[in-house]
Amino acid sequence: MDLTVTERDIAGKSPKALLKEGWIPAELYGHGVPNVHLSVAAKEFTKVYAAAGENTVVTLAIGKEQRPAIIHHVERHYLSGQPAHIDFYQVRMDEK
Repeated sequence: MDLTVTERDIAGKSPKALLKEGWIPAELYGHGVPNVHLSVAAKEFTKVYAAAGENTVVTLAIGKEQRPAIIHHVERHYLSGQPAHIDFYQVRMDEK
């Protein structure tokens, strides 16, 4: 499963503005990996999340870079139930 994401500037748009435009703010972190602030297209994420769930490794395409990750946590809006924030955990393929 491939998911195209874009890096976001943390001092740029607020998360509310991103959500209104159809983007979901996200974080990528992992063991020995620096945190990366991302934004994900909401429509594309819902398709991938429905197919992969939280147990399948998803390939994140950040520009020309490919990173394997698991959807670790999805925070949802308390009224609408729509995703409000996503945490991706980068998997190290050389570790158990």
